[in-house]
Amino acid sequence: MLYKTKSGTEIDLEAATVYVNRPDLILKMLSSVPDSIPLHFVQEINITKCPDLREEITKRPNAFFYEKEQGGCATDWNFCTKQCKSKYLMLLSSDVYFMDDLWDQSISVAMQNKEIKIWSYKKKNMKAWLYDVEFFWQNDGFDERFWIGGEDEDFMWRMMKKGHTFGQFRTHKLDHLEGGKHTRGIPRPMNHIKSADILVRKWGWETKDQMNQEIKPLEGQYTASFWC
Repeated sequence: MLYKTKSGTEIDLEAATVYVNRPDLILKMLSSVPDSIPLHFVQEINITKCPDLREEITKRPNAFFYEKEQGGCATDWNFCTKQCKSKYLMLLSSDVYFMDDLWDQSISVAMQNKEIKIWSYKKKNMKAWLYDVEFFWQNDGFDERFWIGGEDEDFMWRMMKKGHTFGQFRTHKLDHLEGGKHTRGIPRPMNHIKSADILVRKWGWETKDQMNQEIKPLEGQYTASFWC
């Protein structure tokens, strides 16, 4: 779907998110997504449902609601990407909110730097990505062994090791909607311990220092940062 920013920048764009809990948070997050953009919304059937959420989501034009088996973040993000028919996808955590003109401003920057295929929004550990769908699959998508956390870092590092530039928007305009939980039936610390273990075993690191020695030089060499 062709979306035009207020400044006239055009992008073939869709958006996607996954519901975990707290419908009030996800509806707040979605209020910052322009109605004209097709939205893919996934709810895992093993997680407590909100019966009114489907109705609220489908009030939006171009909204697509899916229910699927519980599979972890990486699996859900890959599922969302497979539904996208446009060139670009905006992937959103359920507890982020685009403030002020961040949506349009960041898209304008991205379209001026088309050699950069993957963009992240940097503020603490919140997750929002804008990426070229074809390029995403050319780099094998997210590793679905990750349950929650780590899948985006793993993808970024794989891409940078190939010499690709990774774009970051460093911004105060991305708000964290307090109260969201991404436990998926497992205590939060265990989720991240599990993902960290996968990262260490996959990349062959024995210590954090070893990880930093390998990754930090790549981040400086292949990352482009823009303040929005």
